[in-house]
Amino acid sequence: MRFHVMTLFPEMVEQGLSNSITGRALKEKIISLNCVNIRDYCENRHGKVDDYSYGGGAGMLIQAEPVYDCYRSLISDIPNSHKKRVIYVTPQGRPFRQEMAEELAQNDDLIFLCGHYEGIDERVLEEIVTDHVSIGDYVLTGGELPAMVMIDSISRLVDGVLGNDSSAEIESFHGKLLEYPQYTRPEVWHGKAVPAVLLSGDAARIESWRKEESIKRTRERRGDLYLDYCRLVEAEEMLVRYGREYADLRNLLRQGCGELVRKDGNRLLMRNRRDHCYYFANPTMDPLTEALAKGDRDTAAFFEKTFELTKRQTDSGIHRLVLHDTNDLKDAGRLMKIFRLTEARRMVLLVYTPRERPGNARIRALKEKLADRAHPELISFIEQGIVAGLKEGMMPVCYLNEEERFPAKELETFGIYRTKRPVLVLS
Repeated sequence: MRFHVMTLFPEMVEQGLSNSITGRALKEKIISLNCVNIRDYCENRHGKVDDYSYGGGAGMLIQAEPVYDCYRSLISDIPNSHKKRVIYVTPQGRPFRQEMAEELAQNDDLIFLCGHYEGIDERVLEEIVTDHVSIGDYVLTGGELPAMVMIDSISRLVDGVLGNDSSAEIESFHGKLLEYPQYTRPEVWHGKAVPAVLLSGDAARIESWRKEESIKRTRERRGDLYLDYCRLVEAEEMLVRYGREYADLRNLLRQGCGELVRKDGNRLLMRNRRDHCYYFANPTMDPLTEALAKGDRDTAAFFEKTFELTKRQTDSGIHRLVLHDTNDLKDAGRLMKIFRLTEARRMVLLVYTPRERPGNARIRALKEKLADRAHPELISFIEQGIVAGLKEGMMPVCYLNEEERFPAKELETFGIYRTKRPVLVLS
């Protein structure tokens, strides 16, 4: 991950991020930081980059040209193949939250533009900025502190930055819950003892205690997050009733990366914050095609409202949608029109149901039985996907094109089952 900061005060940013976890990550070249002084691109000898605002008003504005020249110089060193975003830090932007940190961490390069004085000429913002982001409803002297806050948060999600790979997964806001209380030596301090359960050595009891404390703390301190958590629990309880049919959605909840975008009765839409894939479930199997064809406003409005929600949340809407409970391409056509997607594929969802890891001998035996009858994606799932899924505490799943050869008997003997309900993948 490469961070770039366009600022009038590069030393402020460099010094602020040169210590602790980000400092170590910079030294080990896990992340990089490139701070560029906008003054270096002004055309006057005095280094003046600001001027009065048209129409009057207090304060000065940073001019468009030095910002634009700075940006053009900066991106000339970024490969075209790199995924990049240009972030202008401003109180007028979308609130910065953990979900956004996870979204931004998927890029190769992040460019932060730090304003100062009364801001920056609107024309250059329209020209180069992809995201307007705020860290809170208050005014600061400049954008340098917000940029450092976001860089610190995003860096923690980059592989190798944290010493403990699981740290980023269990901290506050994972799964909408705040982190549980933690204790270290001495065992008793100022008359306050460490909870006995943490000294028991019973991993299951400790995990249960931590979950209960997380729920309690969230309910007491962040009522908004607690309501979100309750909605996720309600959604999970609904999905569990259908066994392995919605294993992919249940995995999102187990990992803490599933976000409930919308729920309306038994219809729900979830988003994976890691890869931004959306999942729709309709367990009651309402006839979507008939409803949409007849102009059912409730059904159509659900998807239309969903589209507007995703546009506001991601600035781009939906790029991939896993649609459970239908394989009717008429459904696909209508939904692709709503979500502005272009491709639909009928898929098969395979789920590995045993909780134990399959032995190497069983994997080899299955591969020999399948020989050339199985798609390479299925072989990869058997060899690697099952073990990786179990390691993360999930129900391992695999999507295959419906027309692919599917040796059901051999797979069921191994513990891999095809779900009964149909699946469409739109992209």
